Amino acid sequence: MANQVLEHMKGTFWIFHEISRMLRSRGRVIIGVPTRVSFHNWILLFFGRQPTQVKTGSAHVRGFIKRDLPGFLEAVFPGGYWLAASGGSNFCPFLLFPARAACRPVSWHEGA
Repeated sequence: MANQVLEHMKGTFWIFHEISRMLRSRGRVIIGVPTRVSFHNWILLFFGRQPTQVKTGSAHVRGFIKRDLPGFLEAVFPGGYWLAASGGSNFCPFLLFPARAACRPVSWHEGA
């Protein structure tokens, strides 16, 4: 499990090499990362501001979008990983109803 970690790491290739080395066949990796294309980041970009995940002075060194990580894994480890599900959660500064609407969970399946 890597929750809110990968966006802080430069060595993504090495991290997934180690995950692949240690993970059992047909094992599961659970990853939690902030998305760069969330609704509040679109608003920030519209007003010429950096998205919260990639601000220059933050500890984040990379940003993620939903289809980027599976594409990276397929390029580096062909057929080795597939996305079983993805989802979203609310964003703190919004009231509960607008946050849930903006971060509605999405599930999709890919691979064998």
